[in-house]
Amino acid sequence: ASIFLTTANLDAGSLNVLINNRDGGSIGSSAQVLCSILGTLNVQGDAAIGISNRNDGGGGGTTGTDAIVTVQADSIAVGGELDGFVSANGGHIGNIGALVFNVTGDLHSGAGMFFETQAAAFNSSGGPLTPGFIGSDALVAVNASNITSDGFIGADIFTTNGGHIVGSASILLNAAGDINGQQGIGEVVSLYGGGQIDGSALAVLNAQNLITASTATGTPGVDTMALEASIYSNVAGTVGGDAVISVQAAQDISAPGTTLFWVANGNYQNLGPGTIGGNVEVDVSATNISTGDLLMQILNYGGSSIGGFAEVNLAATTLTVNGSLDSRIDNSNGGTIGADATLDYSVSGTATITTNALFQILGSDGAKTAAININGGTYNVGGTFEGYIDGNGITTLTNVAIAADTVKVGVFGTNGTLRIGGVSTLSANTLLHLYAPGSNGMIDFVGNATLNSSGTAAVIAANTVTIENGVVVTIGGSSPANVFANVPNYSGRNGGNNSTTGTFAGAGATTQPLGGQPPFDSPSAQLAAKPTQSARSGGGMRHTIHITDSSQLGSLLENASPGRDGKVRVAATARNSSAPHASAQTSRVANASDRHRSVDTNVAPRILASRSP
Repeated sequence: ASIFLTTANLDAGSLNVLINNRDGGSIGSSAQVLCSILGTLNVQGDAAIGISNRNDGGGGGTTGTDAIVTVQADSIAVGGELDGFVSANGGHIGNIGALVFNVTGDLHSGAGMFFETQAAAFNSSGGPLTPGFIGSDALVAVNASNITSDGFIGADIFTTNGGHIVGSASILLNAAGDINGQQGIGEVVSLYGGGQIDGSALAVLNAQNLITASTATGTPGVDTMALEASIYSNVAGTVGGDAVISVQAAQDISAPGTTLFWVANGNYQNLGPGTIGGNVEVDVSATNISTGDLLMQILNYGGSSIGGFAEVNLAATTLTVNGSLDSRIDNSNGGTIGADATLDYSVSGTATITTNALFQILGSDGAKTAAININGGTYNVGGTFEGYIDGNGITTLTNVAIAADTVKVGVFGTNGTLRIGGVSTLSANTLLHLYAPGSNGMIDFVGNATLNSSGTAAVIAANTVTIENGVVVTIGGSSPANVFANVPNYSGRNGGNNSTTGTFAGAGATTQPLGGQPPFDSPSAQLAAKPTQSARSGGGMRHTIHITDSSQLGSLLENASPGRDGKVRVAATARNSSAPHASAQTSRVANASDRHRSVDTNVAPRILASRSP
């Protein structure tokens, strides 16, 4: 079955291009929609282009091989809502399911735009759900000079509640210029509730500038965020390969509301652990990043597993968070990570965080190794700056200046290490604690450092405290630092064992045996507000995607779920939205058919308001 629409320019009041194979329909070979507009596509109202195999009560439709929707134009302007979809919600696509927009110029909608490839369990009649199936890769790919909307920009791949994608699932929104969704931007790959992707899952946002004016906030995974790129494999979801979030802007990432970049693979409410066979990455880079609350996390708790490494990486010149920064890998309560668990932050300029900045690895002993790396930058934090590893691992502060009400950095495993290098300055108004109290724990000053604590004396507590040869640790103010160490490797004039020439300067330090130190979270630390949280290059190169075979899609494809035409689609605003939270940005009523967990720690699951194509 094929629909071909080819013309130089097209002006229309509305546009509906649909292969309707719902309710037990059958297409023996492939289904293809090709809209090739040599000039401008201009639609005053809504535009919907797609293929649907949705189960409307009479059983899902079946497409024997590929189901591919391709839209090509010089520019596209839609006054209302733009909706592109490939749906196997409760239905069956034998091979590739792909939605591709290639626009030479600008792509714009006045009331939101949604791009979806879905294979979720579905039955619009309210009867028993039938799982969706895509026999190879699932793809959503949108390429344009600028991708803009006065509403919400959403892209998703769902294969929830027992749906199955045999290949990989990939979402790619790529603009040489800006991606700008006034009411928010979201990419979601969801396998919540036993969905399966045999290959890898990928969600990519790539632009010169990534911008939204949305101030949306709430519970992660339950409410719609201002800006989100997420993969949800929690509650018994399975990704056979890698799970990767990649958000890249050559210049700015800007979202005044909550920004959420995460892979949620945890065992929410003991409903079932998630499984990811390969590596997990959350990678974010831009020249300038400005957000409300910023959450960058990997959740793998409660017996969940990641076969390879788990990494959260951020690189920026300036970072401004008008709220809390919460970055963590949660591998607690029996989670396993086959290789390294790493948080890596590289800020070459200034990071300004209004309330708290938290960097945490929980359940670190369930990973091969664990590391928190803070590389460069001046961190001005209104509340607490905390670096925390609950077991073995290493935290490294290099050429960093940190000023906060409370500064606490601790590694608590038997072999925990805190290393401070380059030229670093740590300043606290209320409390400054540096801890590695395990039986082989070490705090190692490998570069000159300055410690300022105006409220109470700085505390340094570890089995071994080493100041390397020639290194000077300057204690600001008039009170000496309190060092609690069994092996004090520094100058004897500060109570050390003279095994190195390193020394404390300024107010100096007193040395006592480890064990007498105050608690890491001592009463004075409570003075710093602690969050209740639940938690590129645009360059000018634009790429056109040509689909010729499954292998070419493998690196791009990801997950799928139901949407409006058979595709479980997450309401524009609701890609992370919950049933109660059905897309506030769209007039369309969303079918709540996806519980897509949010939780940074254990927040209630979010029932994805899904528009079912």
